[in-house]
Amino acid sequence: MHRLGLVHRDLKLLNIFITDGSDYPKVKIGDLGLACKLEEDECTTKKCGTTAFMPPEIILGQEYDFKSDIWSLGIILYSLLATQHPFEPIKSKKDLEHKICNSAVSFEGAKWEGISNECQLLISAMLEKPQESRCSIDYVLSHPWITQSKKSGSEAQ
Repeated sequence: MHRLGLVHRDLKLLNIFITDGSDYPKVKIGDLGLACKLEEDECTTKKCGTTAFMPPEIILGQEYDFKSDIWSLGIILYSLLATQHPFEPIKSKKDLEHKICNSAVSFEGAKWEGISNECQLLISAMLEKPQESRCSIDYVLSHPWITQSKKSGSEAQ
């Protein structure tokens, strides 16, 4: 999508679809209702999406670009591995927004003991609060944790 100039702006678990139950199912992204087209150096400011998956720049009403989707993918990856949102416990929408903008992501606890440092570093790069410090989709797709799991065909922890 990014290579086509599209920013999804509402990536979340409910918008990720698995096409079948095979060992290598296709993953598809749905609900493009909030997607917009941006040029490579263009930004937008419309506040949209689902708060739990929004990056700090959208919450703060700042300009944002393709890297807003990277944040959302980082939240999705963290949530899938830890089976919880990275900023839990959440008391209210305001509390969640505050934590997204101000709290560090933790990899403490038993849930992270079996997850590789490589994977944790990838998630950290995806969840960099300053947009300009956040990694790109090319970085994600070429990251060793991603490429290793593609080559081995097994679960990369």
